[in-house]
Amino acid sequence: MDSRHQKKGLAFKALKVLPDMIKRDHPDKDEIILTVHHTNIPAINLYKKAGFVDNGYRFNGEDGEELVFHYALD
Repeated sequence: MDSRHQKKGLAFKALKVLPDMIKRDHPDKDEIILTVHHTNIPAINLYKKAGFVDNGYRFNGEDGEELVFHYALD
């Protein structure tokens, strides 16, 4: 997100409406999966706050370790 718009809660609001949008537009999907670089602590905290779960899956990305977050669409 552009730095001029950070710290306004916009990313959190977007993540909170995302599950309903996915359910509506892609009813055959049952999960949202995203990745984040292990050093991006603000994003990790944001994803957790929005209900995404870190189940411990990791992989080595281009710039180092990536964490995989899941959000069940049940």
